[in-house]
Amino acid sequence: GDRDGYRDGDWTLMVDNNGQSVYQESIEDFYDLSDVSGRTWVNVPPSGSYTFATLDLRGNAHLAFDIDAAAPNLVRSYTVQKLVGDRTGDVSSLPMLNVGPGQMITIQRTDYYLPVNFKVHENGELSMSNSVMLHKGHNIVDGTL
Repeated sequence: GDRDGYRDGDWTLMVDNNGQSVYQESIEDFYDLSDVSGRTWVNVPPSGSYTFATLDLRGNAHLAFDIDAAAPNLVRSYTVQKLVGDRTGDVSSLPMLNVGPGQMITIQRTDYYLPVNFKVHENGELSMSNSVMLHKGHNIVDGTL
């Protein structure tokens, strides 16, 4: 839908953590964020879905999408038309994309070698083109890939 003259799919989100590390590598509980720091959190839209034209993750960025504790059974869908990232460092410094419970993230287009690490948490779902190579990455799937 329209938001201040922009439509879903018009937005590019770039997150750069300038190579700084996070306090904890993993988000253990999306409902208790007291020990989670060094991440960028995207607040969920009321509609339950959103489309990004480009999602650009760099510099050991860690990205997660907020969970609505008041509506834990609402499935949130995010479409990323193009995912870009930074593969210049070693595996541990690749950006991290977190897919939380009740979230479905679809990546329509990206580099052949996926430019990010990802963690799909329990009851989360990540889908992407079958022409993507998961090479030299640190990926964890507790949900659906």
